[in-house]
Amino acid sequence: MCIRDRYQRRVHGILAIMLAQYLFIVACFFSISYQTIGVWLPPPEKLDVDTAKCIIRQPPKFIIVRAYTSDGKMDPNANETILAAERAGFEDIDVSISPCLACDPAEQAIQILKAINNMAYGKILINIDVPGWKEDVAENQKFLETLIGEILKAEEKAGIISTKFQFEKVFGVSYSKFSTLPLVYVKVGSDPTFSDYVAFGGWKSPYAKYYMTGVRACKMKWEATYKSQTTILDLLQLH
Repeated sequence: MCIRDRYQRRVHGILAIMLAQYLFIVACFFSISYQTIGVWLPPPEKLDVDTAKCIIRQPPKFIIVRAYTSDGKMDPNANETILAAERAGFEDIDVSISPCLACDPAEQAIQILKAINNMAYGKILINIDVPGWKEDVAENQKFLETLIGEILKAEEKAGIISTKFQFEKVFGVSYSKFSTLPLVYVKVGSDPTFSDYVAFGGWKSPYAKYYMTGVRACKMKWEATYKSQTTILDLLQLH
């Protein structure tokens, strides 16, 4: 092989390495930018089809819709918001509930399941960060287990929304019964990464994270959410 051929092969090898490195950087950039946008719609507003279409033109392709409030009532806008999101093209839709701690856990689960029975949704995410839990962690554990038990018995999927502090205060530091369910952890004022996640409840890694408030998009106010591999359009009221 002549010197010229060896030189050309060496140059080609260097260029191939440089191209691979460039493609890796580009892929990382788009992955990060695609992961970091999410929104929250505070009540009593609701998402209509036009607004949903506006949002879906942005990166979000995943939506969480608030369906039940801590005063024991269905959110009156939930079904219409789910339908609007579906008609706008969202294929991955979850609902969230803030449990009524003064209500029977089994009865409210049945009420929720009946109200959204014909809706297109994936998981029911249970928001733990609500006031009114008992001081007895065993009683709190029983409440949660009954609530989730009814959801799972109906062959629906469930998940948890909570801060580390609230979860351990309500259920105890060692409680990990639902560690196989998706976890959305809350840390407002942080960055769109999981680098600050501290394990609790048996979860080795989270499903998603709420990290910023006051974001405006499509003429509405939202809360930013981060999810690995995907962005979230979050219509969750955290109370």
